[in-house]
Amino acid sequence: MENPSFASSRKVAVLPRGFGFGWTNDHHLLQIACNVDASETFIAKQRYKKADTEVTPLQSPNGRADAGFVSWNTSAIFKDNDSRRDYMFGELVSGMAGSDVDVLQPAFPILPQDSMGFFGACLGESPGIKTEQITIDNIPYAYAIPMLTGWELSYPCKDHHVKEIGIWIDDLHYDQVPNSGVGTLRYRLSSVLDDTSDNGHAYRHKVSVLELKPLTPPPLPPTRLP
Repeated sequence: MENPSFASSRKVAVLPRGFGFGWTNDHHLLQIACNVDASETFIAKQRYKKADTEVTPLQSPNGRADAGFVSWNTSAIFKDNDSRRDYMFGELVSGMAGSDVDVLQPAFPILPQDSMGFFGACLGESPGIKTEQITIDNIPYAYAIPMLTGWELSYPCKDHHVKEIGIWIDDLHYDQVPNSGVGTLRYRLSSVLDDTSDNGHAYRHKVSVLELKPLTPPPLPPTRLP
């Protein structure tokens, strides 16, 4: 992604806006996952994905930092019981930059799982929508916005039909602790992966926090003596 204003920004936040998965034919589903990884204001002389093509925006042999570009990596999984089946994936993102912009980006590895098979031992999950409350303390910014940048939904034993699928966050609250220079973020995570029977699902998620306006100024760089 390129924007001239990125060149003067300390951090560029990549904001997920949408995604899509697809097979050329109808199949059962075992696991689906997506992870938007950390971004950097850096570009190398290599091919980058753009829409349904690949582009090489940098022509010089040397990589460049702070040149108005931001790069990141997005990983995805979309599989049934087969060890391999090709699929299509695409995403939409926006970029936000500025002197008061930062992103808290936890690690979130995703790995393909295998079906337990006919003779495998498996513990099932409860069906229906699953919900939990999440709290993140000690955020040193005036504003904090959770972004669902990583998630995984799966059937624990084998692949099934899909009747309803989704994962989302809502009920967001951010409160500054008086006279502390930090705040507390709370949100609710919900997920569903139902088929035509009573097979439940497992889930994982990652929230990246879009942080705006530091409550305490960043430390000055160390003084270098001649």
